[in-house]
Amino acid sequence: MKKTLLIIEDDREFLKTLASRLEKAGFEIHQVWDLDLAEMVIRSRKVDAVLLDRVLNGKPVTTEQIKGVIPDDIPVVMISGMSDAETVEKLHKEGRVAAFWHKMESLNKLIAIIKDLLEGEKPRRVRADLARFYNMVFDLPQDSREPAKRDVIAYDPQLISIYSRIRELTKQRRFRILLLGPVGTGKTHLARVLAGDRMVLVSPSEFLNYKSKTGIGFERNREAVWVLQNIDKVIPEVQFEVATWILKSDASFIGVLHIQTPKINLIPELLSCFSSNTFAFPPLRARSSREFDLFLEHFLRLEESEGDGKSVDLTDDAYFSLSYYSWPFNLRELKEVIRTAVALTRSRGEEAIGLSVLPEHIRNLTGEIMKNELIFRTWVEELLENLNLKMLSLDDILRFKEELEYHLMKYFYREAQGNISRMKRLLKTEKDIHKRHSIRRLREENREP
Repeated sequence: MKKTLLIIEDDREFLKTLASRLEKAGFEIHQVWDLDLAEMVIRSRKVDAVLLDRVLNGKPVTTEQIKGVIPDDIPVVMISGMSDAETVEKLHKEGRVAAFWHKMESLNKLIAIIKDLLEGEKPRRVRADLARFYNMVFDLPQDSREPAKRDVIAYDPQLISIYSRIRELTKQRRFRILLLGPVGTGKTHLARVLAGDRMVLVSPSEFLNYKSKTGIGFERNREAVWVLQNIDKVIPEVQFEVATWILKSDASFIGVLHIQTPKINLIPELLSCFSSNTFAFPPLRARSSREFDLFLEHFLRLEESEGDGKSVDLTDDAYFSLSYYSWPFNLRELKEVIRTAVALTRSRGEEAIGLSVLPEHIRNLTGEIMKNELIFRTWVEELLENLNLKMLSLDDILRFKEELEYHLMKYFYREAQGNISRMKRLLKTEKDIHKRHSIRRLREENREP
């Protein structure tokens, strides 16, 4: 049997469009544009859920108005064009509003919200999915809320094999490993895990000073693992001296490079010290969504274990913003954001992290992404309505795709003034883009005669 929805919206055009889309999704729809008409419909007809505009006829709808018109057993989804997360969550806490949908969000999101309410699914399914995946990866009981026995470094399938290979290397009495990647990708922490109590964490200059003050210091402490930080930051002469001491010693070494670009600023002599045992860690924004989910769940569990042990959930909106943020400072930034969000959530006596406890630059990301997606989706729908699809060939589709990419890339090319490295930063990617057809075309067009 079809579920019946009552839409209360004073924008007649938007109301008509929304009703049409929801009817196509399989719902029976009643449409009104004020609360008085809504009350008449509710009294005379069966209504399973209400979609209510946040502002009707220029005035915000109050909780008292909702309670006076809509019975308690009918869930209310508030339609909002606001970006004020705190106001929205305040209405939610006052009761009678079960969920919110922003007008810039996709209709699929609205349909999912309605189905959750009508089918009785828990609104915290995002966190449940994270928990199941986390427990599976770390071979924990499916109902476990414990953090992993070791800190998460990298558990993407590709990086798992790298981690396993590093572990095999450390079983040897003498090993040399080079860990490289941007700041905040977990390299130094992995070095601590590998070296354990034997770790001596030093910069190259400190290492050479240690050598000069104590004779052959690392020869006296053969069980030490020397973790050399920032060896790409020192001058070639110092790098050469470090390489000389490494090559004539049978001690264990781990090199940690805090690089911001893929370029490795090491002299060949020092690079050869580590042979082929070089492992690159990508920034958080370049890792798979599954791996981001693991880091997110891990930091949530750490905060739970360090607090009162009570689980803190995560709303869908908060998860969306966290997963779409670029994380320029990587794991350190993510960990700090989660720590603050958990503390604020607990101080308010709430059970789930919402948008309002996230930093402003992260929570505001949701609306902008949704707006872009809505604009693009609307454009695609209009394009399909006007194209004669029967006349298209695969070559046509591929050519249209190239044309779209070219026009989108043109903006970033101009912003970066043709600098590919700057373009990659603007596009938030580590991928090699200079060989793409759109880039070659832009370079050809902008080449001076």
